[in-house]
Amino acid sequence: MMPISPWFYTNLPEYQKNWLWRGDDMWHNRWQQVLEIQPTFVEIVTWNDYGESHYIGPIKDQGVPPGAHKYVDNMPHDHWRDLLPYYTAAYKNGQTPTITEDKSHIWFRLTPAAAGNNGGTAGNAPYQPYVDPNVVVQDKVFFTALLRDSADVFVYIGDSSADTFHQDGAGVIHGSVPFNGRTGKVRLDVLRNGESVLSVVSEVEIAASPANGLTNYNAWVGGSG
Repeated sequence: MMPISPWFYTNLPEYQKNWLWRGDDMWHNRWQQVLEIQPTFVEIVTWNDYGESHYIGPIKDQGVPPGAHKYVDNMPHDHWRDLLPYYTAAYKNGQTPTITEDKSHIWFRLTPAAAGNNGGTAGNAPYQPYVDPNVVVQDKVFFTALLRDSADVFVYIGDSSADTFHQDGAGVIHGSVPFNGRTGKVRLDVLRNGESVLSVVSEVEIAASPANGLTNYNAWVGGSG
């Protein structure tokens, strides 16, 4: 059985848990590995483990453990499910299905990692060598787009100019855009032959620093549906 997890961050000292591992590109990369390896079984980790930040299901308040609300509330991960029909069909059938609809999702943390107090969070678990958590994570916006034909992808942070990407033919395009001091809402546009075919605008903004002084290492996830 091969596990797939999009993220890992926990800050629950009352359970002796306060560490992170790099998520970043992992949701995309793991699915590429699944399609290459073709394991007998695949397990998505997890549907609703809010305390460890790798939930892909909707946030249910009664399921969030005490102490985790500070990094789970208003940090939805639902759109990590958007491309699952494509990935699971490719895995089960041993070949990529025909793409009939353009889709995309984006994810990012809300501030640069080093802009706030790390809350005692360690990079790696206690039984592994300690790493500064701000070295483990990358200050970037990540995206994956499922495109039914050639297109250009434009990613904006705030009012800055776009970082651009190009996909030849139908397929999956994945990329990332560094914060580089930019703040504001994130927007992803897909243009085909100069016409907009898809747009994703975040409901939250990247800020220069956390309002409460504490870095939230969880991800906010949005998408086109």
